[in-house]
Amino acid sequence: MPPAHAQTPPGTSADALIRDADEIVKQLDAAQYDAVWRGMAPFVHTQMKQAQFVKPIKQARQAMGPVAQRGWSNVARIALSGSQGAPEGMYANVDYVTTLASGQVVFEQLSFRLEPDGQWRLTGYVPRRPVPAAAAQPASSPASQPRS
Repeated sequence: MPPAHAQTPPGTSADALIRDADEIVKQLDAAQYDAVWRGMAPFVHTQMKQAQFVKPIKQARQAMGPVAQRGWSNVARIALSGSQGAPEGMYANVDYVTTLASGQVVFEQLSFRLEPDGQWRLTGYVPRRPVPAAAAQPASSPASQPRS
């Protein structure tokens, strides 16, 4: 029987991942983009310059405006092997549903890589607005059109 104080293996706690993601979205809310950049996975730093990361996120966050409420909606872990541009390893996404002060809803996705030191490091951030219901509906076929 394992001791009651046994440590959880690194990278297996969804709670720890959510805490890390919560800390990053708080930094983004406070416009601490440089701090977010410094904490990113090392391989990201080799693939882009800081300005390439900061500029589009800063623009997107300014367009969003203040956050009224945010809650995580999904956590998914993915084992990646031999993908173009990303090293092999364990990755995870944390998805948030965010309500802005304007009342609009935004979906935010933070992506992470589990580093050899056992810490999850950010690899990407994508905010997106929901697709309007009318735009998400498939075009109707002639068979479904009313007959005259």
